[in-house]
Amino acid sequence: MRVSKPWPMLRRITAVSKALLFLGALLDGVDPGPLVYNGRVYIYTGHDENGSTNFNMRDWRLCSLANTNAWAGQVTPRNGKFYYYVPIRHSTTGGMAIGVGVSDSITGPFRDAIGRPLVENGQIDPTVFIDDNGQAYLYWGNPDLWYVKLNQDMISYSGSLTKDIRYSTGTSPTGPWTYRGVIMPKQGKSFTNHPGIIDFNNTSYFFYHNGALPGGSGYTRSVAVERFVYNSDGTIPTIQMSTGGAPQVGTLNPYVRQEAETMAWSSDVETEVCSEGGIDVSYINNGDYIKVKGVASATSGGKIELRLGSVTGTLVGTCTTCPVSGATGT
Repeated sequence: MRVSKPWPMLRRITAVSKALLFLGALLDGVDPGPLVYNGRVYIYTGHDENGSTNFNMRDWRLCSLANTNAWAGQVTPRNGKFYYYVPIRHSTTGGMAIGVGVSDSITGPFRDAIGRPLVENGQIDPTVFIDDNGQAYLYWGNPDLWYVKLNQDMISYSGSLTKDIRYSTGTSPTGPWTYRGVIMPKQGKSFTNHPGIIDFNNTSYFFYHNGALPGGSGYTRSVAVERFVYNSDGTIPTIQMSTGGAPQVGTLNPYVRQEAETMAWSSDVETEVCSEGGIDVSYINNGDYIKVKGVASATSGGKIELRLGSVTGTLVGTCTTCPVSGATGT
């Protein structure tokens, strides 16, 4: 490519080279994030405390949601401003997240741009790349690599950050290991997933979490379960998230006591340890409900009593039930 005015560019490169000549190993810092801007080299670093055995950046005060830690950051100029992407330890969750600060000056001060993490999945070390079409990407991760497409405002991103579940098998508890592929692909509203597998009553179940309940997200997750069958060679099939989940195991007997915390659906109620032993349902307000399903068919109706304080407390309400046709009812 022919450059019509090469000298200004060469002079800027020379100036940068001269600056680099004097850096050597004389800069007291860690995790350098270099940036060339208007012919000058800027290096954003943290530093280790003398005699420390861990990273405790006491003099960082960038993100309002961070506690004492802010690690390897990177500054990117755009839109006439400067954006500082910094790994922080979230003061509420305790996990590592990526925060973003913004300033009108390359030397700061930087202020928290959004008042919350930009992304949070326990990974660190962010950097930004802007392609020839002007699309900005945020990359981060240690030991894994993640990325999202940043929006034009540089403090939000498009798409979702999700994690799939993959696995390997070994001939012993210490390997060697053979990669087997994806168990559950990237789905749902949560950017994380955490699996567990059990066998119960000769049936295999895969537990995981997502953000499928109303208001769900990567920070308000819910547990789900799917039933599956191993492949003939012993490998695990690809399992999709569903809204129905695994089929119910057995039915509820209407002629024996069923605890209130036995439920298929609920709204706004909570459970707690009962002073009389076991678990009770609490924080019940108007409009809240509990539902069960798969109740065995009864030949006659019955009633549900609501009492205050205990099973012998003041009777405050009675719900009369009718027989349900068919094998099971809801």
